[in-house]
Formats: sequence, structure tokens, C-alpha cells
Amino acid sequence: MYRPAQSLNLLLCALLALLAGSRLTTAVALPDATARADNIIVSFDLVVVDRSGRVPDDLGPDDFQVTINGSPTRVLWVRHVSRGPGAESDAARRQDARRGLATFAAEPARTVLVLIDQTTMRQGSERAAAAAVNAFVDRLGLDDRLGVIRLPLQPETLIELSTDRPAAREAVRQTVSLAAPSPTADVEGLQARMQADPNRATVVDPDRAGDPERVVPPEVDRQLSALEVPPPQSEFDLALRGGALAGLYDLLVALGKAPGRKVVAFFSAGVHGATQNDVRRTALAAAAARAMVYAFGLDGARGPSGQMPDVGPLEAVAAATGGRYVKLDRKPERTIETVMPELSAAYVLGIEARAFPDRPVPMRVSLGRKTLVLRSPQWLAATEDPDDLVPVTTPASTLAPAMPAVAPGEGAPSGGDTAARRLSEVLARDEDLRHALARMTAYVESYVREYAALVAEEDYYQTAGTGSARQIARLRSDVLLVRPGDAKAWLCFRDVFEVDGRALRDREDRLKRLFLDPSLRAVAQLQAIKDESARHNVGPVIRNLNVPLFPLVVLERENLLRFRFKLGKKQESDGVERWRVDYEELLRPTIVTTNDDEDVPITGSFLMDPMTGAVIESSLIADTKWGRAELKTKYRRDALLGFWVPAEMTEYYRSRSYATLADGRATYGNFRRFQVRTEQTITVPK
Repeated sequence: MYRPAQSLNLLLCALLALLAGSRLTTAVALPDATARADNIIVSFDLVVVDRSGRVPDDLGPDDFQVTINGSPTRVLWVRHVSRGPGAESDAARRQDARRGLATFAAEPARTVLVLIDQTTMRQGSERAAAAAVNAFVDRLGLDDRLGVIRLPLQPETLIELSTDRPAAREAVRQTVSLAAPSPTADVEGLQARMQADPNRATVVDPDRAGDPERVVPPEVDRQLSALEVPPPQSEFDLALRGGALAGLYDLLVALGKAPGRKVVAFFSAGVHGATQNDVRRTALAAAAARAMVYAFGLDGARGPSGQMPDVGPLEAVAAATGGRYVKLDRKPERTIETVMPELSAAYVLGIEARAFPDRPVPMRVSLGRKTLVLRSPQWLAATEDPDDLVPVTTPASTLAPAMPAVAPGEGAPSGGDTAARRLSEVLARDEDLRHALARMTAYVESYVREYAALVAEEDYYQTAGTGSARQIARLRSDVLLVRPGDAKAWLCFRDVFEVDGRALRDREDRLKRLFLDPSLRAVAQLQAIKDESARHNVGPVIRNLNVPLFPLVVLERENLLRFRFKLGKKQESDGVERWRVDYEELLRPTIVTTNDDEDVPITGSFLMDPMTGAVIESSLIADTKWGRAELKTKYRRDALLGFWVPAEMTEYYRSRSYATLADGRATYGNFRRFQVRTEQTITVPK
């Protein structure tokens, strides 16, 4: 269901006050009856993957061995956390099929910070670096909060972490190598900024509970202070050091003041002159922030003394935080694809402690199963268990909610109970299909929120008939996704403003009258919208389903039980895997009907991204007593908006004798956003 977008464009002092507002979901309470009353439970996150890169879900406390400061520590409980798109449904399904002693929870919205190190990347490689960062951003879900930061930082920087992607895309676009002075480089200005800027940042998060005055514990702060990097020998060395581990360290310290787990994606060619202390203090800051660092290697440039940047510190920091380092090649999409499954699930371990640690302490975690790979932080810090997880409190049979109760005579779908059992049985047998449906359903829920803030311009060419009876129309329209009045359903609406080059009316006044006038009843609005959408169609076929987003109705939760789903052929595009999911409508009454109330069951397929649930292509076929209707929509990723938008819609209408009744082709562009949502802010003070 769409949630009205909130506009928050506030500075630090105003945003800090919002931290007091907490989410309505809570973490799963897991008390352990065997723990002594004088002990407490400390938790931390780690990742376990099998040889195929997947995170298993059948591990329990006895599978892990944990030592703190060299002393064995008892593991009291284990929680498997599904993360990102489809996390809630995935966690519910795993809970239903529970095989081990773990419990399950979900983190539907992740916090991801992307750092681009401009100080050591090779000049001329900016486009490749931007492509690599965008490939990573493309693999995130629509609900993930994202911020992109270029290092070295500058004073007075305001960075918004948001589900909206334009600001992040613009930050990536402005990436410029600072590895060596160029004839046009402002070297003196850069040096002055580096000297004036201590690279300190402040992080706030209105969506999460937290203490705005929270600071790194004094013991941790003293230990970190003792590991300060020796002063640089020159201003240019300061730029290099400040743009790499020093900048990463400062941002991790800032993240430590905000609750919740985080992922830091650090794109860098390496660092110059980093010491073991630099690595250690950065790892300690990550532990205090409950952050995992994944480092991605860019092409590097030689430093002022001719030396190449060192990737060893990046590898060490990533390993010490539970992440890893990967070198990017000419196909960054393929490399990043191997990392993303680790960001889609994690384990949280609760261990027994006699006192809450007052400083980061060395930790070692091992796993008894030789076929699994463990990635665990090497330090346990004085952090609290994030209260940001959605617990699994209902059976997994609620992937789609039960059919709503409808009074006799109101057209209740027949066979609802049978459909629920059938869907549950199919999903139990096919893990990949379960995975695909969970993520596509979550994607559509988020998509309607994002797309509802957009207006697209449609260029639509229709034809019907043959010879002298041939009809041709070219329509230009605004296409929106709206929910009129108190209506429960979203509607993809076409507002035609030009027919065959002839302007009809003022576009803005039309939109206001149809959508923004609260005096209109929802039912009247809905009917007016449908009538307007269909009035200019040519041909004998009266239709109002010929809008690009209509097939997505299949993936709304309340409609899933109507359909039989089947996983089709998997394919690959530019190193990224795509799945096809076929569907067939079984229940009555159907979603589509004729004017004389004939049920018209629909079939078709979706081409989807299995990592994010994004729909890349949709097809719909409706067979009626007069013939067949076919509708296909192809999507493209909009570089500025950062998500998939309709690129082309085609429609075909054939009689029973295969004669063409009408056809059409529409293309989409000029997407305009009229609402802005901001969820987090980072400020860099003077």
C-alpha cells in the first residue's frame, strides 16, 4: 500500500530531533533459560555462505565456536536475518521450513554507504569507476537507504541518504581522479580544503530509534585516539591519506553514533603509506558502528614518489569487519553479482558475557562445517543489538494474505482455500520460485510508491482496420500512477493532451481536476479516469487495460492466490542473471472482464531480476469470445532515477480467425518527479 511521501530537507539540528521516533517493528526477543541471572547477552553479526555463494539457514548455536580475548564463550542463540527485497516473506518461509535451531527475522530496508576514493584512482578511469559504482547501486532494493560519498571530503558537505536515487547518481557522475595534479587542477585549493577539513561527519536517521547524543564509549574513544596516524609529511600526502583510510575511519566513527547495522561499499585503488595501526583503528571503528566493509578495487595511479597504491590495507580492513575485498575487472557487473548474496542474509549470534564489553575486544569465530565459508568481524565492540528487525510472528503461509471475506452475491473469488493450498505446496517444492515471488511482490509494493511520484510522457501510435477503413491515431499523453480519493487500488492512468498534433486542453488543470479535488468521490474519479483513458483508442475493441503498468496487478499480494506460477528459463544479460516467471489466472471472477461481464482469465510472464525483484519485461494475454488481446511492456533502467521505468508498450488484438483488429506501440520518456522523499542526512561540518 502506498505511503504518502514525506519531504524532509532539514539541517542537522532539526533532524536530530527526529531520532526519537522509532519504527513500529521490533527485534525478536530471544531469552535463554540456561543463562545465569548475573550474565548478559551480547550480539554481533556475521555472514556464512556455501560454495554456491548462498547463505544457509540450518545453523544453530552448536555450529559456532566463539572466543573472546582468547577465552571460549557460550553461544546462546542464533538468528538468521533475511535482508533487502522480499526479506519478510523470505524469513516467514524459512521459519515455516525450519530445519535447525535458528530463529528468523527480516531487515527489509538496509542502510548502505558507498565511498568513492578519488585520491588514488587512475586518471582516465573515472567512467569505468562510475560504471562499477552504478552496477553496485543497481543491485540494491528500492527501499534500501543509500548515500554516495566521494573522498576526500570537503567542508560544508550535506549528504542525503535516501530511497530516492537521483542525488546518488549525480554524486557518482561527478567522480574525478585526484591521483596527480593536472594542468587545470586547483592544487592549492585542494590542499587548503584538506588542511581545513578534519573529515568529521555526523549521521542521523529519522527512520530509526536512537539517541541523538549517543557517542562512541569513552574507553573505545581513548583506544582509538591512541592509534592516531602520524602527521603527514606534506599537504599532498594529507590529501592521499585523508581520502583513503582516514576518511573511511572518520565516517565509520560517525556511523557508530547511529543505531542499526550498515554496509559500507568502499571503491578504491588502494592507499599510500597506511600503517598497521591505521588498519586496526579503522576495524575498531567499524566494530563500534556495527558495519561490514566490502572493498572493490579500482585501477590505480602511481603516487608522487612513483609507487602504486597498496590494496593490502583494504583487504585487511574488509576481512577484519566481516566483509571482503574483490578486484573489479572490465565486467564489474559480474564481480559485484558474486558479492550481493552476502548482503541479502546474515546471522546474528547471541553470546554469554559477564559484563557488557567497555571497549572493543579481539574475537575469533569458527565454524565446524568445512563446506561453508565464514566472514566474521575480528573485534567485538560495545554496541547494542539493533532494534530494527521485523520478527517472524505468523506462519509462512502468509506470503500472500488470505482472500478477503466477501458477502454472498458480491463476487467472492471461488476456490480461494484451494488456491492458497496449491500456492503453498508449489512454493514449498520450488525454492527459486518462492524466492522470485517474494522479491517481485516486495518490489511492486515499493515500486508503486516510487513511481507514484513521477509523470511520464507517452507517444502512442495506434492503427485499426485495413484499406479505406484503416484508422490511425497518434496520441500524446501524460501517464501517472494514482490512487483516487479513498480507493484501495492503484490505477495507471493516461491523460491525453494531444491527438494527431491537435492540443486538447491545458494539462495541469486537467490533472488537478481529476486527482487533486477532494470533493470528488473516489468511485466517480475512478470511472472518469477509466473513461478518459479509453476515449481516444481506435478500432472496434473497447479497452482500458492498455497502460504500461497494468500487468503488475498480478504481483499485488491480494492477487497472488488467483494465479498458478511457474519458473521459466533462466538467462544472462551483461553478466547479470535474469529469470522468467510464467503465470496463469485460475480463480473467478477474473481481474479482467468484458462489458457484458464475461470472465477473461489472463496468462503471461515476467522477466525479472532475482536479486532485486525488479520487473524488466512483462507480457499479458487475454482470450475472449471475440479473439485475443496481447500486451507487452519493456522496461529500461533510468540512469537518473535509478530504477526501471517503462520504455515501450506494444498491444495486439486478433479475432478468432487471426485477423488484426487493432494494434499499437507506445514509447515513454521525459520522466518528471513531483515529490521528493529524504530519509537520512549526513553533514560534514567545518
